[in-house]
Amino acid sequence: MSIRTVVTVVAAGAAASMALGEFVPFLTSVGAEFQLSLTAAGLLSSAITLVAGLTCLPLGLWVDRRRLRGFFVAGLAALGVAGLAATLAGGPTALFVSRAVQAAGYALVMITGPGLLARLLEGRSRQTALALWGLCIPSGLALAGALGGLTTGWRAEVAAVGAITVLLAVPAATLPPDAPPGRAPGHRPDRVHEMEGGREDGGGNGRRHGQEHDRERGRAGGRGGRC
Repeated sequence: MSIRTVVTVVAAGAAASMALGEFVPFLTSVGAEFQLSLTAAGLLSSAITLVAGLTCLPLGLWVDRRRLRGFFVAGLAALGVAGLAATLAGGPTALFVSRAVQAAGYALVMITGPGLLARLLEGRSRQTALALWGLCIPSGLALAGALGGLTTGWRAEVAAVGAITVLLAVPAATLPPDAPPGRAPGHRPDRVHEMEGGREDGGGNGRRHGQEHDRERGRAGGRGGRC
């Protein structure tokens, strides 16, 4: 098993899941600061799961035929940077916009993470890694709750979660390259088809030349018999 691959991907998934619960300990104070109703504050907290639930299926089908590492890193970067930007929000609109960007980043991470493990690992290592991936959401929620008790306000917690996520994007970018199913990393299908076509053409040309040569010999033999 590639320990570095498993630790990097699973840790990134747990950090992304921390964003699910980063506002939960501070819903009352956030609602009071931005004059949000309880419904609006609840929507702010659950926006990530709402967007992920609506987009996971179509997004998963779309990325399945593409390389996943880049999407995984992009999701981590978007999630972390948007979280850091949320701490600078001066009004509810900016806060909800940053939360929407976080939701998009979270969806990318959670969709591509298991696929990345499946492509980079094999056999029992793959099974173990995917089992560990299942711990990402509960561990992330637990860490977010614990961090809420250690920080002085929602901005401090959101900033800490954002910074952790951005930092984990760095080792994620150094993971081995993956490839879609049935295609090896670095595979160039157009080039392979060209080479196969060239071999087929070369074989056909050789057979045609051989047939023409046989016909010439046959005609020469016929003329010699008549003499």
